[in-house]
Amino acid sequence: MRALLAVGLLAACSPKTTPLEPGEPKELEAFPVDSDREGAATRVTFGACPTEREPIAGKLRHAEYVDAHPAETHLVNVMLRSRGLPEDDLHARMLANQQQVACVISGLTRVTADATWYEEPRFFSDGLPAPVGLGFTVALSATQVKTMAAHPFVWRIEPAFGEALRLGLTAPYPPEGCPSEAEAGDAKIADARSIENRGRRPVLIELKHGGLPSDVRARTIVNTRHVTCVKRALERVQGQWTAPVAYGSGSGNPMIVLPPFGQSAAVVKTVGAGLTWPEVQRMAEHPYVERIWTFDGLVFDEAQPGCPPDLTKPVPAVTCPQVTEAIDAKLSESDRNRWSAADATEPQSVTVLVAGGAQICSLPQCPPPPAACDERDRLTERWRAENTEAQRCVRDAITAAGGTADTEVFWLVNVVSAQLTWAQIQAVAAHPHVLQIEGGGEAPPSR
Repeated sequence: MRALLAVGLLAACSPKTTPLEPGEPKELEAFPVDSDREGAATRVTFGACPTEREPIAGKLRHAEYVDAHPAETHLVNVMLRSRGLPEDDLHARMLANQQQVACVISGLTRVTADATWYEEPRFFSDGLPAPVGLGFTVALSATQVKTMAAHPFVWRIEPAFGEALRLGLTAPYPPEGCPSEAEAGDAKIADARSIENRGRRPVLIELKHGGLPSDVRARTIVNTRHVTCVKRALERVQGQWTAPVAYGSGSGNPMIVLPPFGQSAAVVKTVGAGLTWPEVQRMAEHPYVERIWTFDGLVFDEAQPGCPPDLTKPVPAVTCPQVTEAIDAKLSESDRNRWSAADATEPQSVTVLVAGGAQICSLPQCPPPPAACDERDRLTERWRAENTEAQRCVRDAITAAGGTADTEVFWLVNVVSAQLTWAQIQAVAAHPHVLQIEGGGEAPPSR
């Protein structure tokens, strides 16, 4: 799925370090947001890009690092000014925003811009939203970063998600528009308690979806904002950078594409992170977090031997075991309670996380669609084939239990979307190749 500030007191984001005794009053800390203002803006003129440039002092938030590393490729988040867009005419505002983006990335080739921020959606008379995209991540050379920062349509450039911690820099605050008030999080972390006293471990942060709009375009806009709020808050809570966690889930319609970044209409449900138990407790207080959980098969996506994969080798074959195992750790308490209380004959939409499968490596940079990217396609098709073979025994178990499974196999995560009754869920969960079964049956996004 294409998508994709340093003010205030750092101490205000410190995570809780001492578990509270039952019944002890808890004082919730705020999640501070960026308080900067974008200031004056050059008005977008249809059919023309501005030729003037402006000083980048204060606009490039990690200028010292960029200057000190001129040979590196820098993954950055670019925020655009909104004040230069038409105010009253919503259609004109959307079209001007598209031109704004085109002007900013003009002259760059083979660049992928992943959406990170939209204005809150406003709607046309037919009920459809008008996407106005104001934030995107992009990989640039040091020279390109400074050139883009000088553009009058650009408000600021900062390290992209996770980059500040990786580079040893102060992480940006979430943008204004993210929630600052915290909420009680104790009920959200029961399924992550296994990491307590085990240091930094991979966990999954599940986002709330209940309050999202029904229209898939508006859902995408609001969910993109929520993901950015959570990821930026996460950077303030984490004590150190960790390798990514190779897991994600979501749903949408890839045939619908939103301007101005070409983002497919889809929403992210789950993101992975490496957290300590106190950091889990702190992130659970974020208003956009539904729950935080983990399982024994979840790992960090660290650089390992085998990247890039040898495409000349055959896909590793799996052997189907003839034994079963305990299922308690494979089902969340909330899902178990819901499924056991449902009509026993009613199939439930579930996502089955399967052991093994493809080891995902970094993908090559590609030009934006519709240009072909053969190297990327070869890699993703190989990983899809490896996941297909890894799922074979589990798919057989689903069929043997009387359930049905979607035929589509994704390359990014090794999951099967299925329709199972409660009895069938229990039977499939007992298979040794099944790591987790969760409700929803949502397909994961591609990246």
